[in-house]
Amino acid sequence: VDGLLREQRAEVVQVDLRLSDPGVGAAVEVLRVLGFFFCALLPEFAASGDVLRLQRLTVESVTLPDLVFPEARGILVAALADRISRPPRENAS
Repeated sequence: VDGLLREQRAEVVQVDLRLSDPGVGAAVEVLRVLGFFFCALLPEFAASGDVLRLQRLTVESVTLPDLVFPEARGILVAALADRISRPPRENAS
């Protein structure tokens, strides 16, 4: 998976995980090792229910949006904190 992500050269890759799936915890652990971090919680986004969205950025510097609502700023702060706290990638390039 990591090699495929590098080949695609996308600046942002997002993965949606159904929270109803019993394997979601294991998937999150694997994706975090690959550099993914929290992006959003999407209530009732899929036909099967709630979705957890993780993302991986291939660029270190991003322009942060100018958010109006305190709730949105709180989600951004949580996402940035999760990005910083993710475990180091084993095969970082």
